[in-house]
Amino acid sequence: MGVDVNIPYAPGGGTDTVGRAIAEGMGRSLGQPVIVENRGGASAIVGTTVSAKAEADGNTILYGTDANLVLNPLLYKNLAYDPQKDFVSIGLLAEVPQLIAVSPTITAHNIRDFIQYARSNPGTLNYSSAGRGGNGDLAAEMFMQEFDLKMQPIAFSGSAPALAAVLSGTVEVYFGTMAAVLPQIRAGKLIPLAVLTPRRQAALPEVPTVAESGAPGFDATLRVGLVGLARTPPDVVARLNRALNAALASPTLRAQLESAGFNVAQPGTPEDFAAINDKSRETWGKVIRSRKISLD
Repeated sequence: MGVDVNIPYAPGGGTDTVGRAIAEGMGRSLGQPVIVENRGGASAIVGTTVSAKAEADGNTILYGTDANLVLNPLLYKNLAYDPQKDFVSIGLLAEVPQLIAVSPTITAHNIRDFIQYARSNPGTLNYSSAGRGGNGDLAAEMFMQEFDLKMQPIAFSGSAPALAAVLSGTVEVYFGTMAAVLPQIRAGKLIPLAVLTPRRQAALPEVPTVAESGAPGFDATLRVGLVGLARTPPDVVARLNRALNAALASPTLRAQLESAGFNVAQPGTPEDFAAINDKSRETWGKVIRSRKISLD
């Protein structure tokens, strides 16, 4: 019998890339197949709810992101799952840096000029959103709150059309994951202004952090990891954590994912990942409450 990794997103995206690479590495360590199943839909709610109802025998594990483990309970009042009660941490896979980038059609091509322009022209700039309450949308809210800015969200039905609008110049600003737009940045079709991480990123070393631009401690980094069912026996959780750590220690896997714009985690414990999610709940909870965001 193999182990099923439920990825609650459609195949082909950056999330899927990380999940499949880790699953392959874990399979070698476990000595049994690790099968990836994609169950996308409704901000990861569909796939996460399916996993929450599975048998807690260690054969079903869930790919956990900020969206399904942290944000959804803060945005929806009536979820069919509770990440803190229904799941147990296995370990952190990677950090997913976000950034702010703009269409070459606008004149502000560095972060300080951009902040000054946005402050002097409240409500003039539009930013592209794949949906209210999504990672990019909340990063924009955090940024606007930090610098007392006002920009208008333009919502699209997914990340692909949201990005296409910025590339065409229809919308001026992109907030979202760095990995999703590295090809467009390298081709000169999108201008990166700042990464939304505490440190500069190896994939874009010349791009400053927001913290360097007057917001010390600013961090809108996303995290991804693995969780199991809450009733999974501790020895099974420990076995899965060891397999995950063995995969994370692979230089080949690390090089593959880091070249694509992900910061692969160092081997760690289930408790490490649980603490990271607790801190993220506090950080994003403050933003969501202060900006009065709800999806119910």
